[in-house]
Amino acid sequence: MLRLGAMNMMLHGVENPQISYLDSLSQDNEEADKYTLVLANPPFKGSLDYDSTSGDLLATIKTKKTELLFLALFLRTLKPGGRAAVIVPDGVLFGSSKAHKGIRQEIVEHHKLDAVIFDAEWCFLSLMLEFQPLSLSSLRLEMVGRIRFGFTI
Repeated sequence: MLRLGAMNMMLHGVENPQISYLDSLSQDNEEADKYTLVLANPPFKGSLDYDSTSGDLLATIKTKKTELLFLALFLRTLKPGGRAAVIVPDGVLFGSSKAHKGIRQEIVEHHKLDAVIFDAEWCFLSLMLEFQPLSLSSLRLEMVGRIRFGFTI
């Protein structure tokens, strides 16, 4: 997988890609406030043991669900003023568990949700999942403005 990623980056003009083999959600990943842009389609419907998950992420959101943990990871790794575009399953926006409410509260109170885009049903027929791309900005405790909701046709 690492070789495939490196080859893809070289084909797109990145001459010396720096790709590391690392469990992104583990204690070993200490990256924070590092990136100005995150584009991601994280794994849906996974779960991890609390023992193998980063304490920083669990402090943000106490859950085993990978879709919520990856969203917390992206928020942690963004520099102030950084932006993220992330595809998330429906549950992230509409789930009623304490963890779902907690990640939404983190986004609204400490970051800026710029847009939610609802895709037409036929866009990803093979996935059989409903999801929405989110556009986020890392403002770190600045006032949150309006959220744009869009629909693809």
